Amino acid sequence: MMSFESYRTLQSCADSDTSRVNAVIRTRIRAGRNILADEYQSILARREDAKSAFAERLESFEAIATPAYSETAIPVAEVDEGGSG
Repeated sequence: MMSFESYRTLQSCADSDTSRVNAVIRTRIRAGRNILADEYQSILARREDAKSAFAERLESFEAIATPAYSETAIPVAEVDEGGSG
């Protein structure tokens, strides 16, 4: 869903060789290039079904308590999206 929407919104930035957008980000945006509108509509319908099922399942609860996670997110500098690591 995010890939489809990103590409439809930012296509000109992703497909331009002169774009100032980072190459890694352009690659992420281009991931939505080949997603068809029918597939996207199907994804949206499945999302609505999942939201309804989730809401129905939780009707009897007043709150959701989840444990905290003891570790922090990986620093961006340690992420190798270029595939060299």
